[in-house]
Amino acid sequence: MRTRVWATLLMPLLLTAACTSSGPPEVASAGGTVSPHPSGTTSHYDQLVAYTNCMRQRGVPIGDPIGTGDDADEGHVQPGFDKGKADAAIAACQALRPPRVGPEIDLKNELSRRYARCMREHGVQDYPDPDAEGQTRVSQEVGEDPEYPAAKNACDQLTEEWWASASASLRPSR
Repeated sequence: MRTRVWATLLMPLLLTAACTSSGPPEVASAGGTVSPHPSGTTSHYDQLVAYTNCMRQRGVPIGDPIGTGDDADEGHVQPGFDKGKADAAIAACQALRPPRVGPEIDLKNELSRRYARCMREHGVQDYPDPDAEGQTRVSQEVGEDPEYPAAKNACDQLTEEWWASASASLRPSR
């Protein structure tokens, strides 16, 4: 009898505590949920998932993060999406966006500049240069350029080749 009384009194308190837990939030992703690391820090990839989620909640069609762990990079915003809306979402989600640092970032920024030149050389004359962080915002008009699909194919292949040869130089020699 005494156990039943205690259970009846404690159950609402336990349920309230469980429902108002201030533990770390979980972030939805394509593969389920992502939780922060036990050490209290969140991996670069996990930060990108949180940033991507924030952008999507604001209506921005952004791809999933590319890569894994600390080698991950943020997904791309769908070409032609409204730049003003994307910029507003970026500003709102900036606190979740992980910093971009290191020699690989310099390489990625250089590859972004090469990609823009390649797109223009393949007929997409108004393809924009990347910003200071290597991000390129492609307007709807540019995304609808009839030369865009063929240029994208050609430049994607070249970028893969550039990345493979350049990233090999970043690996430590044994």
